[in-house]
Amino acid sequence: MNDIISFRIRLLAAGLYAIFAVPMGAFLLFTVFILISENNPANHNMLGLVAIEFLVGLPMTIVLPVVLFIIWQITRRIHSFIDLSGKDVLNYSLNSLLVILCFSFVTCTTCSVVSVMNPAAGTIFIVGLVIINCTALAYTIGSIVAGIYALRGYRFKNRLIYSFIPD
Repeated sequence: MNDIISFRIRLLAAGLYAIFAVPMGAFLLFTVFILISENNPANHNMLGLVAIEFLVGLPMTIVLPVVLFIIWQITRRIHSFIDLSGKDVLNYSLNSLLVILCFSFVTCTTCSVVSVMNPAAGTIFIVGLVIINCTALAYTIGSIVAGIYALRGYRFKNRLIYSFIPD
């Protein structure tokens, strides 16, 4: 454990990661619950699942970088460790935004083309939603791991995250 950085600073840095991970994780758990409850053919409502995913999940993915940018601007002057953690969290959120929007675009265009050819091709759309949710889950887990590292006083630099905001 890195005792050079005080516990309050480490806790604040880990809190920045939690601000990204908690809403994404809560939405993913809600989506999994909807998928499980919709698994019964008598309850099957594809339009409700699409509305939840694209009308709640995507705007949340778009709003999170703005919220994190504002919080980072407020807290970055406290300590350089918080500044680095804020940059990393903002890079996580911008990467997740970019990747999830690309997957959403591909899913929507693929499903619209396939549905013209075969109107009963809802399975491809479910696969696209699962891929989008697995991507969001990967970013959430990465943020949780980075938050644990920050709580211990270290910086977790993920090589798969593109740095939109350089150090």
